[in-house]
Amino acid sequence: MVLACRLLFFVGCTAGLGGCSFHSNQWSALSALWSEDSGPQKNWRVSWDGELTDVYAINAPNQIIFADGNGFLLRFDGWQITSVEGVLPGDETLNLDIVDAQEDESLILKYGGLRSNFGEQRCTRWSLVNGSNTEAESDLIYQQRCDSGMAVVTHSLRLNGDRQLLAMRFTFHPARPPAIIRFMGN
Repeated sequence: MVLACRLLFFVGCTAGLGGCSFHSNQWSALSALWSEDSGPQKNWRVSWDGELTDVYAINAPNQIIFADGNGFLLRFDGWQITSVEGVLPGDETLNLDIVDAQEDESLILKYGGLRSNFGEQRCTRWSLVNGSNTEAESDLIYQQRCDSGMAVVTHSLRLNGDRQLLAMRFTFHPARPPAIIRFMGN
C-alpha cells in the first residue's frame, strides 16, 4: 500500500511538471545570480603614467576609496586626492597635504612620502565652470588651476545632474601629468 502511494505521488508530480517550461533565458538569469560576476564590480578606471587600473569605489565616512584589490589604493575626500598607494617604487604611499594659504586665498598641495618630498603645487580654489548648482539635468564641471613652478595643470571634477561623481582629473605627482579617474558604468 505504501509503495502504491509513493508511485501515485511520483506519477502525479511528473505529470504536473509536464505543463511547466523552463526557458534558457530564465536559466541564464538564475545562473547569473550565483556566478562570481554578480558581486561588486571594478567599474572605475584610473589612467596614469601609461598604466590603466580598474578599481572598485568604496564609500567610507568622509571619503571615497578606490582600490583594485592588488595594492592600488586611492583616497578622495570629495574635493582632493589625499593619498595614493601602489604607484611609487618600494610600495611607498604618496600623501597629499592640503594647506590653506589665506594670504591669497589659494591652496597649496604638498606631495610627499614617508622619506621623500616630491614638491608642491599652488592651486586656485575650486570653481564651477559650466551650468549652475540649481540645474539638475546637466553635468557639472568644477576646476582648479595648479602651478608647480614647472608646469600648470587643471584639476577637474565632473558630476552628473544628481551630483554623483562621474570623473576626475588630478595630479598624483607634481613632476608627472595628471591622472584621470572615471566611472565605467555598471
